[in-house]
Amino acid sequence: MDTGDREPPVRVRLTGLQEAQLLELVRLEVEAAEEAIVLGVAADTLVMRSEAELRGLVRDHDVYVLEADHQVAGYLAWQDHAPGVAMLSTLVVAPQFRRFGLATRLLREAGEMAAAHGIRVAVAACYALAAETMTFLAARGFAPFETKRRPPEPLAEWLEAHPRELFGEGRRLWWAHTDGLGSIPGLPRPAPR
Repeated sequence: MDTGDREPPVRVRLTGLQEAQLLELVRLEVEAAEEAIVLGVAADTLVMRSEAELRGLVRDHDVYVLEADHQVAGYLAWQDHAPGVAMLSTLVVAPQFRRFGLATRLLREAGEMAAAHGIRVAVAACYALAAETMTFLAARGFAPFETKRRPPEPLAEWLEAHPRELFGEGRRLWWAHTDGLGSIPGLPRPAPR
């Protein structure tokens, strides 16, 4: 999907999760699930959070919400896992706000926060059928986990402690260093806000 004749948002605001955003986040969860089903992902393998589950997400995740022109446009949730791995459990942007750098901004925020806390590696699991998602991750410094190659030490330790079921059926694990997360290799990194 390119931007076509869509105009980029004029005002973008990043916040922590707020009560007033919950219903819109539920809507985003439903849209993401519908897109996954269209790709061929089995409905019984999808994780769709309810309003109560989203509200409780902040107990063990950092959650960042992006609003574009006063509308919830997307969100990212990540969790700190020992020995210094940031597990990205959710990254979703509404279709009408894609291709304007919003997902990249969410990734950059997570990477900066994780790196500031000494977390060196980020992991994300995405559906093997989601070619667009994998292309997005690859363009932002992520690489697919390959069992033939030894991963960086924090990731190797993390993989020993976490069963493959954590990633979900039909999903592939991708990883990146948190330093520079959300930057596109080969392009200058945006100046800090």
